[in-house]
Amino acid sequence: MLRRLWDNCLKYEAYIQSHTAYDIFKLDGEVPKTIMSSRSADISQFCDLRWYEWVKFRSTTVTFHEYLLVLRKYCGLLINIGPAMTAKSLIPTGKVLHHNTYRLLMPEELAEPVEQDCMNTFLCIPG
Repeated sequence: MLRRLWDNCLKYEAYIQSHTAYDIFKLDGEVPKTIMSSRSADISQFCDLRWYEWVKFRSTTVTFHEYLLVLRKYCGLLINIGPAMTAKSLIPTGKVLHHNTYRLLMPEELAEPVEQDCMNTFLCIPG
């Protein structure tokens, strides 16, 4: 399944590269995105999450409050599409969906056996 996601990973890496300062004389201490657009590059969208990290997305199809947040894999941001910080997420079927309400899992959540079982099920790893 990861082969299908390489384009998302490469886009994410390209955005990071274009928003990173390098020791290149012609850039004069600026990031490439700032030079190209003549506006300060906004890096806030890259600070919170890493690519393919576990996240919880708000589901609009679930009616019970305790199940509103569902486990997904973060696949990067959608740039210039939808509201700010709209992200792509991988669902267990391998399809990529778009969401704008999501959060990183807390360390204590990552250590919970129930969450670990959900992660293994998501990745099709036998328990």
